[in-house]
Amino acid sequence: MSEQDAQVIRVGVAAYGRISRDPGNDQKGVTRQIQDARNEVARHPSWLMVGEFVDNDLSATTGKVKRPRFEALLAAVRAGHIQVIVCYMTGRLVRNRRERLETYELLATHRVKIVCTGGTDLDLSTPAGRLVANILGETDTYEVEQAGTRVSDSHKQAAEEGRPSGGRPYGYVSDPLAPKHHKQRLMHPEESAVVCGMVYRVMRGDSYRSIVLELNERGIRTQHGGVWTTAALRAVLRNPGIAGQRRYKGKVVGTATWEPIIDPGKWAILITLMDARSRPHGWSNRHVHLLSGIMLCGRCLADGKDIPVVCRNDSKIKKRIYLCPGKLGGGCNRLSRHGDPVDAYVEETVVRMLGEAGVIEDLLMADTPDANEVLKIAQGIEACKARAARIGEQMADDDPDDEILAIARKSALDKIRGELDALRQRQTAMSNATAAAGLLGVEDIAYHWQYVMTLAQKRAVVAALLRVVLLPVGKGRTATTDHILIERR
Repeated sequence: MSEQDAQVIRVGVAAYGRISRDPGNDQKGVTRQIQDARNEVARHPSWLMVGEFVDNDLSATTGKVKRPRFEALLAAVRAGHIQVIVCYMTGRLVRNRRERLETYELLATHRVKIVCTGGTDLDLSTPAGRLVANILGETDTYEVEQAGTRVSDSHKQAAEEGRPSGGRPYGYVSDPLAPKHHKQRLMHPEESAVVCGMVYRVMRGDSYRSIVLELNERGIRTQHGGVWTTAALRAVLRNPGIAGQRRYKGKVVGTATWEPIIDPGKWAILITLMDARSRPHGWSNRHVHLLSGIMLCGRCLADGKDIPVVCRNDSKIKKRIYLCPGKLGGGCNRLSRHGDPVDAYVEETVVRMLGEAGVIEDLLMADTPDANEVLKIAQGIEACKARAARIGEQMADDDPDDEILAIARKSALDKIRGELDALRQRQTAMSNATAAAGLLGVEDIAYHWQYVMTLAQKRAVVAALLRVVLLPVGKGRTATTDHILIERR
C-alpha cells in the first residue's frame, strides 16, 4: 500500500441519525438512516467510518432539548477526527436557526462536508456550498414554522369548540368510541372521586402536604403512575377542565364538551382560596389573632376614621391586648382591651349567626366569582408587578439630578400601586365566599368552628359577616360585651 493510499483512507466519516418522535421506541427510523449511511460509506473506498451517532425520539426544533450524541459528534469534529458527516437530510442534523449557524460555522472551520442520503450534499468550505446550506436551512425553518402555525391554529380551534387536546388530565380518560380526529373525554370513576376529595379538603383548609401524604399512603398515583407532590396536586386543582371549562394559553375560553367533576362556581372559589394561600394578602399567616386588622377602633370611628386595631402580647400581665395603633398607623393609641374575652364574644356571635337559616348561602351568593374573573385578576396583579419591576430597572439608570424624570417615574409607580390595591381588594372580597363554602352542609357549626376551621378561615368569615367595633369604656367602669359593637354586614 502506497503512502498516498494510506492518506486517502484516513478520511474520517461519521453517520448521524435522528427521529423526533418514536413512541414505541422501536428505533426503526434511525436504524434505516444509519443503514443508508453505511451503504453510502461503502460506495467510497477512501472513507473510513469513525463512529455512528444516534439521537432517537429527540426533537431539534427549538434547540432546547439536549442531544447527547449530536454533542458527541461536534466534539469529534473539534478534535479533528471527522471530515465527512453522512445523514439522511440536513434537517436531521440541525433544525433551528441558532443551532444551524453555530454548527455550520464549526463545520466550515474544520472543512467538514455534509453528505445527505436523501437530499443535497453540502460543502461548507466554499461560498456556493454555504449559500445552498443557508437556503436549505431557511426552507427547513419555514416548514417547521408553518407546521407549528397549523398545529397552533388547530389547538386554538379545538379550544374554542371546547374539544380536548394533548394528553389526558387526571380525572378523565379518552373515549375509546370517539373518532380519532374528534377526541372526547369521559370521567374516570375512581380518579374523579379523588379530585372531589382533594377539593373538599383544600376548601376545608387542609394543607397540601397532608393531602399529598394521604394520597401516597393509600397507594393512589397520578395519571402517569408517579407519586403525588404538592406541585402535582395544585396543577390538578388549578386545571379548569375539572370544572368543565376549556383553557387556551392560560385563559378560559369557553365551556368544554366533557362533563365537569365539580361545579364551575365552586372551582372559581377554590382558585380564589389557592391564590390567597400563596400570597401575603387575603388569608395570610402574618395574622395570628382573630380580629387584628378587622375590628375597628371606636374612638377613631367617632372622629370619622376607620382604623383597625392591632394585637400585642403584654409580657407583664401575660395576656393578649387589642389596641388602637399610634400615629404611624393613623390611630389614636388611646383604646385597648384584653383579647381573649373579645374573641370569645365575637366567636359566639358568629357561630349563632351561622346557624341561622340562609346566612351561609347569603355569604356565598354575595360575591361568588366566575372563573374568568379569578384568572383575570390574578393576571392583572402579575402584570402590575412586572410593570413596577421594569420602572425600577429604568430608575437604576436614571440621572439622579433629573427631577422631571423622577416625578414622572413616581407618578407611574403611584398609578400602578393604585391599580394593584384595587385588584387585591377585589381578590380579598372573593375570598369571603371561599370561607363560607366549607360550611355548607355542616350540621354542628360550633364544633366545626372550634375544631375544623383554621384561623385564616375564621378571619375571612368574620370579615365577610360582621362589622366589629371596639367601643371606649368610661373612667372607673369595667369593660363588658356592651362595649363591643357587632353589626351584620
